[in-house]
Amino acid sequence: MSVASVPALGERVSSGGAASSAARRWIISSWVDRLLILLTPLVATPAVLLLNSPWVGLQAETISLIVTSFFATGHHLPGLIRAYGDRELFERFQWRFLLAPPLVFLAYFPLYTYHYDLYRLIILTWATWHGLMQLYGFVRIYDAKVGSISPRTARWDWLVCLCGFVTARLFRPEQVSYTLDHWYSAGGPVLSPGMVSALRWTA
Repeated sequence: MSVASVPALGERVSSGGAASSAARRWIISSWVDRLLILLTPLVATPAVLLLNSPWVGLQAETISLIVTSFFATGHHLPGLIRAYGDRELFERFQWRFLLAPPLVFLAYFPLYTYHYDLYRLIILTWATWHGLMQLYGFVRIYDAKVGSISPRTARWDWLVCLCGFVTARLFRPEQVSYTLDHWYSAGGPVLSPGMVSALRWTA
């Protein structure tokens, strides 16, 4: 092998290293990650509209049941497997994992029967938090893949996710009306329009 061929070999090695580094930035690959994470709503929304259309005729309740019974399994099962199957994670949050399920189960029935509006407020708060933390988890995964693991970056990521979820709810009149209706029915104090507006623009 001639000396002239050595730089070319070095370039190929460097190029291969760069390609490997780029691949590590993604969970699977750039296109698959985009498809599964970013483009899923573009596929799911037309599918739901088609199922609910006169041509197919499925009722919204039926679609909800299908999603709850089938797709929710794929949504929750991996989290449960990790929470109760990962020894290090379970030891870190042992009491939370052991006590939270029975406490939630015991609180559900009296709240649903006697304090339905409070129950709905708790569900709304939890659903917002759940979605927020899922997005935050994805953001932190990609940050870790490029080596951005500083506490400052983590705090900014969390604040951006928080503002994204809370602001979206505060700027939708129907969501504000729905939330305030349950808030007042549960016995919450009256919030002035100025306070609601201040919360909206602060978020």
